[in-house]
Amino acid sequence: MSRKLVLTTFFITVLIGTLALSFVVQRAEASGTICIRADGSIEPPTAPIYTADNITYTLTANITADADGIVIERDNIVVDGAGYTVEGGGSGTGIDLSQRNNVTVKNTTIQNFFYSIYLNHTNKIALINNNIANNGIGILLNSSLISIVSGNNITNNDWAGVGLISSSNNSISGNSVTNNTWDGIGLTFSSNSNSISGNNIANNHDGIHLSDSSSNSIYHNNFRDNTQQRDMFNNTWDDGYPSGGNYWGDYTGNDMKSGPCQNVTGSDGIGDTSYVIDAGNVDNYPLMKPYVPFENQTVYIRTDGSVDPSGAPILRQGDLYTLSGNITSNADGIVVEKSKITIDGAGYTVQGIGDPSSNGLYLSGINNVAIKNMKTKAFSYGILLASSSNYNTISGNNVTNNRYGIGLSESSNNTISGNNITANDLDGICLYYFSDYNVITGNNVTANSGEGIWLSYSSNNQVAGNDMTNNGEGIGLSSSSNNCIAGNNVTNHSQGIRLYESSNNILVGNNLDRNADGMLIYSSSNNRFYHNNFINNILQLFILGGHSDVWDDGYPSGGNYWSDYTGVDIDNDGISDTARTIDASNTDRYPLMGIFSDFNATLEQGVQTICNSSISSFQYNGASIRFNVTGEDGTAGFCRICIPTALMNATYGVFVNGTEIQCNLLPCSNSTHNYLYFNYTHSTEEVVIIPEFLSVIILPLFMLFTMLVVVFMQRKIPRKQKNSR
Repeated sequence: MSRKLVLTTFFITVLIGTLALSFVVQRAEASGTICIRADGSIEPPTAPIYTADNITYTLTANITADADGIVIERDNIVVDGAGYTVEGGGSGTGIDLSQRNNVTVKNTTIQNFFYSIYLNHTNKIALINNNIANNGIGILLNSSLISIVSGNNITNNDWAGVGLISSSNNSISGNSVTNNTWDGIGLTFSSNSNSISGNNIANNHDGIHLSDSSSNSIYHNNFRDNTQQRDMFNNTWDDGYPSGGNYWGDYTGNDMKSGPCQNVTGSDGIGDTSYVIDAGNVDNYPLMKPYVPFENQTVYIRTDGSVDPSGAPILRQGDLYTLSGNITSNADGIVVEKSKITIDGAGYTVQGIGDPSSNGLYLSGINNVAIKNMKTKAFSYGILLASSSNYNTISGNNVTNNRYGIGLSESSNNTISGNNITANDLDGICLYYFSDYNVITGNNVTANSGEGIWLSYSSNNQVAGNDMTNNGEGIGLSSSSNNCIAGNNVTNHSQGIRLYESSNNILVGNNLDRNADGMLIYSSSNNRFYHNNFINNILQLFILGGHSDVWDDGYPSGGNYWSDYTGVDIDNDGISDTARTIDASNTDRYPLMGIFSDFNATLEQGVQTICNSSISSFQYNGASIRFNVTGEDGTAGFCRICIPTALMNATYGVFVNGTEIQCNLLPCSNSTHNYLYFNYTHSTEEVVIIPEFLSVIILPLFMLFTMLVVVFMQRKIPRKQKNSR
């Protein structure tokens, strides 16, 4: 007799039996049988099942039955086995759910029945985290719809682990289905449109048996060591690319390519060739390693490029790893063990539980990794690079509500740029223990309780162009040397910038605005400070330790702007005529009379201004410089502008709101830079600076163009009048 005939005969026998059971078991009175009645009562009332609300029913002891175990006659309830066992005598049904709707059975061990759990003409049943062993059939669905069988251990049953008869639109996922005598999972008699995913199906006769059942979706299952892996009809055997299909223990393909057509160089964890089931059934994207579901654990990107667990929401295509969903972890979020890859968060979140030893994304001794577009929160470090993790890039990430935002320890030549680092318990960005030659630029560092950016025992780093607001302290250096701190906006901190036992650093072009202390310098020497703007800090500068530093860049470049300094500028060069004495060892010889600004005209050339106005909308179009100046109406404004001769080199014309004004070419101009100084009256004014030979040409052309427009309009108006007659 053929295998198919045997199984068909078996399922027909089962079907006849189930029809009979649907009329008999509802009032089962056999010794040991427990009923949860339609009215919510439990019969017998001495049964070890407790309910406080007639909704959740919890076992309080093991149940032994010589016929049926528990018969459920009530809808919309939860039966929680709480780890207890329902054991039969080799016949009957462990839990009978005939004609029920919206019932959950979970956390129950059911063994030694003919049917462990039986669903007959049911809807929306959930069977979750049960242990089902040594029965005739583990779980049987007959004419049942929209039910969930998930997280169960189904083993050593005589016929099928899970059987479906005429049952559709059900989900069978995340189960361990092993060592069943015939089918691991069997579908017959038009059991269509079911989803079978994420199951471990091993050591059965048939891993999965499908007879007269179609349009089922079968993916992310592990088929291993079954006598035959599959028996098929017309179904779908993968979840597309890059999600993938199933793991087949007998697949012998390679993984050298990636992409939907598997023709792009670089492995992706998916076989380069399909797994052929038969002429009508193909797994287009067989998995190279067993599928492991993701359940709030650490995700590893292994040295061989694989993602572990394979069910984690990370899609791999060659050396590109893209998050496809959020990741929540009870420990580390993502641990990277492979160099030379890109991790794209795609806007998704990696979230921890606040474990003080966990990291959102962790690299140790890993190089050339790009980390971008990711959100990390509730870890010790949102992102941590340690133990010589070098030449990595961290860009465009949101790092919030961790203990520390981004940390580097003994890691060098990394770039941290364009990140939003906010509301972390301690430091926003911190570099420790010989983390050298890193670039930290263009980050928004806000509302961190400790330092916005902190360097400790780290040298030759560049910290430039960061916006820093409302942190505990702005930028801190401790025992760190030869760093460049440039062009940062540091606002509203207890200390804007502080140096502790740090020497030979350059601090240039920083805006220190409305901090308690603009700068605090302790036992630090031979640092250079110039072109910084000290604006409305309660204490502009506080120095302890008696060491000397350099507070200007010489003349005509100048020193720093101090909003509380009252010097005068009789010679109109933008620099005070008298020095600012800081203390006996420190003097700014060339304090600036206005705020210093540095604008990028081209990639190679910058234009610098000293101005008592607010400057906005700076532009250089290849021939002229244009910007707006704003100040209190009616007050006097001035601007000193330094223009590289490589950018513009001629006699200059300066126009304010279209009117040419007098400007002075200062005597300090030289072969590389010209210095212009001009005055105006404040409101909001547009300043245009052009070479004078262009002004001779451009202004007449502008007047000619205006005349042509007027003539054209005059000629056009009579025609309109004529046409209107």
